[in-house]
Amino acid sequence: MDLSDVRRHHLSVVLEHLVRNGPRSRAAITPQKGLTKATVSALVADLLDRGLVDELDTPNVGRVGRPSTDIGAAGD
Repeated sequence: MDLSDVRRHHLSVVLEHLVRNGPRSRAAITPQKGLTKATVSALVADLLDRGLVDELDTPNVGRVGRPSTDIGAAGD
């Protein structure tokens, strides 16, 4: 297994997680899948470029701190 195989596996893990569990923030995906924040951000950027996920408008009512953007599997 080389690095491209590992990356493909991680891409599929993140995408499958979003399909099965619905939209999540990058920060929420990190501990649930055991990946680093940097890895999840890079994977989500790749999935966005491929059109497989979308960034969703998420209301930040009642939340403290920097607003997060949820990521969801693309509808098509």
